[in-house]
Amino acid sequence: MKITQNALKFNTTVYVLIVFIIIAGLSAVKSLPLEAAPEVKIPIMIVSTVYPGVAPEDIERLVTNVIEKELADLKNVKELKSSSAESFSAVTIKFEADVDLDLAFQKVRDKVDKAKPDLPKDAEDPTIIEINVAEFPMMLVNISGKYKLVKLKQIAKNIQDKLESIPGVLNVGLSGGLDREIHVYLDPEKMEYYQIGVGQVINRIQQEHRTTPAGYLDLGGSKYSVRIPGEYKDVSLMEDIIIKSPGGNPIRLKDIGRVLDDYKERETISRMDGTECITLRVVKRAGANIVDIAKDIKQILKEDSHTWPATTKYSIRQDNSKMIKDIVTDLFNNIISGFLLVLIVLFFAMGIRNAFFVAIAIPMSMLMSFVIIQAMGITLNMVVLFSLILALGMLVDNSIVVVENIYRHVSEGATRKEAALKATDEVAWPIIASTATTVMMFAPLLFWTGIMGEFMKYLPITVISVLTSSLFVALVINPVVASDFLKPSGRQMFDDTGEAKGFFTRKYQGMLGFGLDHPFITQLIAIAMFVLVVILFAGFNAGQEFMPSTTPERAQVTIKAPEGTVLTFTDSLVKDAEKIAMKEKNVKNVIANVGTSGGIVQVGTPTNVAIIDLEFKDTKDCVGDTWDTIDSIRKGLSKLGGAEYIVKAEEMGPPTGSPVSVEVSGDNYESLSNYAQQVKKYLHT
Repeated sequence: MKITQNALKFNTTVYVLIVFIIIAGLSAVKSLPLEAAPEVKIPIMIVSTVYPGVAPEDIERLVTNVIEKELADLKNVKELKSSSAESFSAVTIKFEADVDLDLAFQKVRDKVDKAKPDLPKDAEDPTIIEINVAEFPMMLVNISGKYKLVKLKQIAKNIQDKLESIPGVLNVGLSGGLDREIHVYLDPEKMEYYQIGVGQVINRIQQEHRTTPAGYLDLGGSKYSVRIPGEYKDVSLMEDIIIKSPGGNPIRLKDIGRVLDDYKERETISRMDGTECITLRVVKRAGANIVDIAKDIKQILKEDSHTWPATTKYSIRQDNSKMIKDIVTDLFNNIISGFLLVLIVLFFAMGIRNAFFVAIAIPMSMLMSFVIIQAMGITLNMVVLFSLILALGMLVDNSIVVVENIYRHVSEGATRKEAALKATDEVAWPIIASTATTVMMFAPLLFWTGIMGEFMKYLPITVISVLTSSLFVALVINPVVASDFLKPSGRQMFDDTGEAKGFFTRKYQGMLGFGLDHPFITQLIAIAMFVLVVILFAGFNAGQEFMPSTTPERAQVTIKAPEGTVLTFTDSLVKDAEKIAMKEKNVKNVIANVGTSGGIVQVGTPTNVAIIDLEFKDTKDCVGDTWDTIDSIRKGLSKLGGAEYIVKAEEMGPPTGSPVSVEVSGDNYESLSNYAQQVKKYLHT
């Protein structure tokens, strides 16, 4: 093999290459960003429009239909659907998987801009939202304290600003707490008596409640800007604002109404274990290092906690960085254990010294793979890490064949260099063919289309990189190292007559001899075993699923009350659900967020929905299985009324949606609602 011949000829260069691979590989491991999930481009966009105080039927007629009409002629659209709720419209565009999302976004924006003149003037400008699986919360931070929620929210906002300044953080959502708001209540009868309109009152408040610039003042050799402070610090003074002065008689705000220092109407409520708190949802940028971000967040919280009021507490929940660190730890533990196991197994055949030459294929192949992954701009996510663990057992195969053959030739009297060259030439094409067949098995996954293909493509890329690296190690590095350091151990597997030594070797030699002497029987046995496997699989398999169901560490309860339900009533439903969850022994924390649907796509103010995040205890501390806990919670929620309750265990993998979706369509909404209820009832049976 030419590549092996050149490697043996320039062996010093190969040792320099080994040092380079080690340095570059370790550098890549240290610098590669760690993510929970791969960066997947989801071809879905949402055009959301807020039109306050308008009924769903009018939203559909005045907003949704107008936007849909403009978007209808977009190309490469797989599905276009919309929903209209009170004060809010959402049009969802699902493009084909291979569409250029940047170009598609531009075309959607052009269409929306074209529709704007036909929308009601009081409606807010439409917003285009792109969906990205990497932008779901990586961590929840809950802040609580035994004092007013206004003060607590001020502290939370300060933390929010600091967390958003961390490199790699995209945004930090905030829910719960209270916001201060000045309320002006007007008496309609008095306003009619004084002939004053609401707009007139608003204009006068805006004119009085502002700081006015007053030019510049030269003093000595300096120039100073001058301004006249006019913003009210004392709310009671606002009542003295003069609205108008007919005939020189001033009519003040207090003559037609009153001003109260109050709170803004609540849109969200957050609780942890039944205690009100503020929840911060941290979303990282795609490609950012989740472990480094989590470390910075914890450092900021630790430093700032000393400046908070005495009763303030914070807790971190749903920390995805912990899962990634555990996977990385498992990967390196597997590399080390694999290295040791290879040494132990090969020690009995070739001795510890020679077994080491095979075992070096593990770290060398892995380090080369890390360099390739970094060069391709891929992050270390759970799919890549899983693929590395999957390939770990295959990457020593080539090295075993090469080193064992070199060892055989040296044992027969050849010099180490002659043995390295001749032995590698003998097995080069077989191991290339063997590696190629495995690579070709994974290669079709590169052409998997859709969101699943985008998510799973990292598996074949990683496995192919590792296997190709192992082939390079077997053909270049192993022969060079073996030619300089390999020594026969003196152990022989066969005696001078060709008979095997050792119990297991003799048994294997006997079975192999029987198979070669009776090929028909051997093939018949193989066919029979294949048929038996097919029969057993058909009769006893447990079904199919895309991602395996593992023991969940978290679960989520989604609560959806009827449209138009006020926040306080939804909150009462959530409290009942919280009580059921907190009774379970395996539940560690219960985090409730009322007025939010979760995720990053928070559109409008959905006062009729809520989510409850459940975090279970560690497996060693759990009583029974957490699946039983989920079933128990689901059973308890089934007894509650007033809303739809959905309990879901934590899912790994790409977003797949519901297994089955049933749509009922028609022109009459009331009839559709009745039919939908009938279908739902039928499916439950």
